[in-house]
Amino acid sequence: MSRGRKALELSPGIIVKSILPGDEKTYAVHGDVVAVEYTGYFMDGKKFDSNVGKAPFRFVVGLGTVISGWDEVLLHLSLGERAEVTIPSEYAYGRYGSGDVIPPKATLRFDLTVIQISKKSGNMGQFWRSLFQHLVGAIALYIVIFAYIFRDKLYVYFLGETVDVVESANSHPETYAEDL
Repeated sequence: MSRGRKALELSPGIIVKSILPGDEKTYAVHGDVVAVEYTGYFMDGKKFDSNVGKAPFRFVVGLGTVISGWDEVLLHLSLGERAEVTIPSEYAYGRYGSGDVIPPKATLRFDLTVIQISKKSGNMGQFWRSLFQHLVGAIALYIVIFAYIFRDKLYVYFLGETVDVVESANSHPETYAEDL
């Protein structure tokens, strides 16, 4: 992004201004693992989070494990680049905010430095593992929702016949009495 150090607007309201150029050759693509150093600020200048002086924050770009604004911005920053990034709420934490830290509809500003980019060819295992974990979580959620919606209509398949267990138990209480 450092080409000329001008501010670049990506999606509406996402503004990236390069502070220090990177190598201008190595850019992340979806599936790459990036390590960043960051400090997050509200628009009034109040700091809300930082990992400066701690371990770099690592994640897979494009997997949705960070705010969508970061996924988009990191496709435009080269290795070693430091940038000031403004991300509107639609690409951050939206109308709900995040816990007690980020209020609803907050536009955020980050001082962001790309420390490392590990190309996906060597990290596909981590990419697929992370994707698998997200899919398992989604499937589990669908199962819980399905079970809740159909909680009164529990069906059991026995010898090719469908039996409504609740209706059967009500019709033949003597059969199920010892289970109660």
